[in-house]
Amino acid sequence: MFRITVVVDPTQWGETGRFDESLSRQVGTIHVGKVITLSVEVRGLLEVAHERRDPKTASPMLAPVLSGSALHEFNGLVEKVFFVGDRRRSGVKRRGDTGKGFRSVRLDCGVPILMGNENGVLDRVNPRKGQAIRGVGLLTGLVASTDRRTAPFRAKVISIQESRPLHLSEIPETFRLLELEIDDAQ
Repeated sequence: MFRITVVVDPTQWGETGRFDESLSRQVGTIHVGKVITLSVEVRGLLEVAHERRDPKTASPMLAPVLSGSALHEFNGLVEKVFFVGDRRRSGVKRRGDTGKGFRSVRLDCGVPILMGNENGVLDRVNPRKGQAIRGVGLLTGLVASTDRRTAPFRAKVISIQESRPLHLSEIPETFRLLELEIDDAQ
């Protein structure tokens, strides 16, 4: 078993709740000890590089940089590369299209994580299936919804920390850090 910490945004957290009639409000359904299904995406990439070693000898790894932080070092093999539509055929350049058409990759880091083409980072490493990629970034937990690119897995909630209410809009928002325990057998 190993542990990771992910940040969950207010929208994802809110979509996992249910309305409690006795309290006349939305209440969370995620609590310490519960086993949840989630997907993980790495955002806020600080550094990324492709491994120069043979991918067969690269060991998948996902480890916190600081204890209790969602900032993680990762090393994983590319399972799947997702592309933006081929603009040569459509003739339309989409917002965020860097020209090579990389949209995201799914990495096997012991558990699957999704890595987007933030700031053209995938253009620098030119990802291919089976290639080893390593880096440092912030892990975000998708606890309410997934899409075709993500590969959900199960984890046990060990702890939940709440941020102070942040006044980013008219309604104060609270982010959560979930410490999760993952079975190596997944």
